[in-house]
Amino acid sequence: MLSRIFGFKEELKNPSSFSKIMAERKCEIHVIIVIDSSGKGVFSYVPESSKIHVDESLVSMFISAINNFSQEIFNQDTNPSIVVDHGNLSIMVESKEKFCVAVIGKNPNEGLKKAVLGTLEFVNLFYKDVDFSVGDNNFEKDMHLFVKQRFRKFIEI
Repeated sequence: MLSRIFGFKEELKNPSSFSKIMAERKCEIHVIIVIDSSGKGVFSYVPESSKIHVDESLVSMFISAINNFSQEIFNQDTNPSIVVDHGNLSIMVESKEKFCVAVIGKNPNEGLKKAVLGTLEFVNLFYKDVDFSVGDNNFEKDMHLFVKQRFRKFIEI
């Protein structure tokens, strides 16, 4: 019956094919970046399993430009969610108040969006008054632990 409805009879017969399909759709994170209101990247996390190497300042400027563009076009009072797809990678961007959190990865989903929004709330609540120009090692340590905990199901450790 399911094969008539969905049209993938062979995939359901073979459990390994089904597992393969689900594995291909799994949400994965390659880079997490926190950007302040000036467009400067203040934190980045690249899981050990990531195959992507990025220039944090270049990515921060790009994401800041996308974020500013969307606020200018749509509404300056709101912070719209942004998802940019390029091939098999996506960039998910959420911003609020003083910070922006961006995640580069595969197959973003609602669970990832909730994790990004939670991270954004955390950063805005606890670090809105931090002067990042002087450098703060405590911020790095706190964010590293928080990100590993918040995104643990998306990062293979």
